Amino acid sequence: MRRLLTVLAIASITLSAMAQAVSGRLVEYDIKLEKAYRATVLEVKDVNLGLPALQLISDIGGVRHVSVVGTAAYLKEKGFSFAWGETVTITGVVAGPVEEGVYLSAREIKKGEATLVLRDSAGKSVWLPKPPK
Repeated sequence: MRRLLTVLAIASITLSAMAQAVSGRLVEYDIKLEKAYRATVLEVKDVNLGLPALQLISDIGGVRHVSVVGTAAYLKEKGFSFAWGETVTITGVVAGPVEEGVYLSAREIKKGEATLVLRDSAGKSVWLPKPPK
């Protein structure tokens, strides 16, 4: 019984960490682990992460990847959009498996000459609303 409780506790902690990754709230973004990935846009969908956000589903080498790309308002403000079949370059850190594929925490996404910045040079999200003072 003790072993079962230990396994359940570990599973709970793991699921919590994955939920944080999916929600774009990774505790630490390690810039040293970044890579650039050539991806094909498959879908963009609305998700609720405590605030409405958009999730980019892309194909990288035959594997589905999921990235939170900010709010619809942030993309509109930056003049950025995604369409099925477009090729983009996602610079980020792979955070692990999620239900939809592999979670890729994106710092920036390039499409042609345009760049959508999602994190600053320290890895902090720039699209999240600023907390009130």
